[in-house]
Amino acid sequence: MRDEDFLEQPVDTFLALASFLRMDHDPAALRTGLCAELKRHHYETFAEPTDKSPNRVEHYFGHVLSDLGRWRFNDYWKDNLYKARLRLARF
Repeated sequence: MRDEDFLEQPVDTFLALASFLRMDHDPAALRTGLCAELKRHHYETFAEPTDKSPNRVEHYFGHVLSDLGRWRFNDYWKDNLYKARLRLARF
């Protein structure tokens, strides 16, 4: 099972995982519940796989957006402050 499977077909992949783990489940009820949870977290559309790889601008723009997104969270700053204190304590 790959991460891409969960992104491309989350419901079917989860149903296959539940079958593999021999979980007692009603596939129809599980599918309905999973679809509702995915929609609740704004995953109502699924990514279509593409063969197109990003060019350099798209690649670096994605990294910049990812880094900027991390800065929004307090835990990011707390973690980095903690690491800085540990490094300064060595001196």
